Amino acid sequence: MFSRLVLIPGIVLTAAMQLYAPVLDTYRAAVTEGWDMEKIDEHDLSYVLAYLGDMGETLGYRLMDIDQDGSPELLIGLAADREGLRENILGLYTLVDYAPKQVCKGWERNSYDLLDDMTILNHGSNSAFSGGTILWKLENGQLVALDAVIHDYEKDENNPYFRTDGSWEAADGEPISNEEAEGLLSQWESRYMAIGYLPLIEE
Repeated sequence: MFSRLVLIPGIVLTAAMQLYAPVLDTYRAAVTEGWDMEKIDEHDLSYVLAYLGDMGETLGYRLMDIDQDGSPELLIGLAADREGLRENILGLYTLVDYAPKQVCKGWERNSYDLLDDMTILNHGSNSAFSGGTILWKLENGQLVALDAVIHDYEKDENNPYFRTDGSWEAADGEPISNEEAEGLLSQWESRYMAIGYLPLIEE
């Protein structure tokens, strides 16, 4: 997928790298300079960066044309060289008028994963009792919801699952059985895609 992007019309890979360079430099600085939470927040980055410590070398990037519009997106995340680590997305950027625009950022309780059809799976949690999973696609520089499974044990302890059109609120959806919810989640999660992050910080 990565090599194919060199051949796409419009913005080629080298030009995209130049356009995304300020974003990449910001992430490098955050890790190598050990930015605190306040400074990370000022730059609208994932607060996970504040806790990397000696694992900063696992921070990586990848250019992939997620929305298939001929212009590659920039993904930032941790390379999967730690046991049990999935290559999820800490930051996703696209180009709008040849300038980087942040699409989303992830952290422990709001994670984003790329699926094999270039959709994005978002797991979110409000508390131990409520949260959900939303399936997104990238379109015109923003995420558009395709489907969602929300759980709310405070609303119904025995039947906590609801299907919505992208809302995080159970009240906006229709109740579904535990079996249906688990089937949908299993189907989506079986399609996680290895991103193959390249090192952002050279040793």
